[in-house]
Amino acid sequence: MYATTLLRQILNPFQVKQNNVEELTEVNLVDHYTYKFQFLYKSIRGLAKKQQISTGVNKIYKVGFNINEEEYQKWQQTFQKESNEINFSFYLKSSTALFMKFTKDLGVNYKNVLHLRNELEYKKQGHLFLPGKYKNAAWVSTIFPAGKSNLIIKFSSKVQNEQNQLILKNVDYFMIRNVDEETMAEIKAAANTKVNYRKWLIPTKIEENQAETAEITVPADMGIQYGKVSGDMNMVHTTHFFAKLFGFKKPFVQGLCTANYVLSNSPFEDNFTDFSINFSKPVYTDSTIKIIYGESSYKVVNEKDEVVAHGKYGM
Repeated sequence: MYATTLLRQILNPFQVKQNNVEELTEVNLVDHYTYKFQFLYKSIRGLAKKQQISTGVNKIYKVGFNINEEEYQKWQQTFQKESNEINFSFYLKSSTALFMKFTKDLGVNYKNVLHLRNELEYKKQGHLFLPGKYKNAAWVSTIFPAGKSNLIIKFSSKVQNEQNQLILKNVDYFMIRNVDEETMAEIKAAANTKVNYRKWLIPTKIEENQAETAEITVPADMGIQYGKVSGDMNMVHTTHFFAKLFGFKKPFVQGLCTANYVLSNSPFEDNFTDFSINFSKPVYTDSTIKIIYGESSYKVVNEKDEVVAHGKYGM
């Protein structure tokens, strides 16, 4: 009964109490080696522990982050773009910390996590991430079943600037596999939300004769480069050993690295006001991808012409 009550609190985000807040330590990527060691320790801990899903994660997590001129330059160098008017995902170093904290509290083993989808919505018209201080607040807004032993977590967040203006809303969908029967039964009994996540696998048709195409060479060390600016140093992206250990032929880039390729190579003059990306297949390092931009949607294809990611945007 207690677990079911807590689960219902998760399934209804309006029941998350505003005073049930946990403040996390601000992420410091400047001291790269210390951060990398801490990330490695947390990752190994998350891979080694027994998965035991807790349904009582009904809190709001908050973490601050800074943006400075040096970071702009690092993002520009990583994606080989000189413009100061690209909305790179500067907030991601805070999102990485939030992800590691909520999955720890939720009792998830990292081997069972798949990132399915990301949605962005910029709330301040014409905003670019400018140098300054920001705060990222995040919470588990929905959990719903996805098959016999899988669940999907909707993890929502919002970013505000120093003036408490809402800049960005962000939603991530993660699939958690190999969930025990008892927890799945509770989730199925309490769930009041159904999402057809399989439709996310189907790209919107693009009239390619009217589309713009960008061809991108993904460097062999792109997982490491992107990890340094985003904070996501997951070892399947940065080492051959762990990539092969998890069944991949070589490292592949982080999902939101692909998203930033789409954002930074856009043929449109204006930044997107909203953006979504669905992850279909790995984008391997040391490979070539093509991004095909339509009027309001896009797809990313690999060297075999397979769709590896796709989504929509608005301007």
